[in-house]
Amino acid sequence: MDFFNQYGLCIFFCILGIFLIIISYIAEYTGKSTIPFVGGFLMAIGFLNSPLRFLWILIFIDPGFSLMPINSIKDKIKAKQIHKNFSDMFINQDYVPGKEDDSRFLKVRVLERKDEFEWPFKSNHLYELQIPRLFFAICYDKEGKCYLLSDEATKNSQIDIYPFDYKTISVTGIGKKHTDLTVEIEILRKLKSADKKIHNKV
Repeated sequence: MDFFNQYGLCIFFCILGIFLIIISYIAEYTGKSTIPFVGGFLMAIGFLNSPLRFLWILIFIDPGFSLMPINSIKDKIKAKQIHKNFSDMFINQDYVPGKEDDSRFLKVRVLERKDEFEWPFKSNHLYELQIPRLFFAICYDKEGKCYLLSDEATKNSQIDIYPFDYKTISVTGIGKKHTDLTVEIEILRKLKSADKKIHNKV
């Protein structure tokens, strides 16, 4: 009974915390989203409510405390380099200067995750998708041809250029490690007020 009173709460929180930490490492390995820090906090609660208070330091086995700060710094450095690469590409490829088009917008879908986003349309503008990690821009040359520029932000990634001949384009095989996600980018025109009234009547 004394053992349970001293360590029961600790054992419960530590088991739950370790389970969540394992889930976090699996998510980190497969490139899926997770809830960081929770497993580490549960372990800290468990140890701080037992005679083994000094073991609270084991919270750093949670990737939220150990890997995320490192990955965050690496991501910021990589993002800064990608921004520079895109800016250089806009100049070197002699694309038409970017401008915002209020009559159109972008619809971005991550098919496997069933995520969908709508963003204002602007040429020569760098867009950033978080999951999967993808930087992209839509550019026009002087002949009016449209191109998609994309960079997956991996260690040795570079800017890929695809002809954007139709209103929709898909980029496949994106994601960390064992993930394989498809990002679909679509350029759509906004409905005018008159079009909306007709559409509502129908």
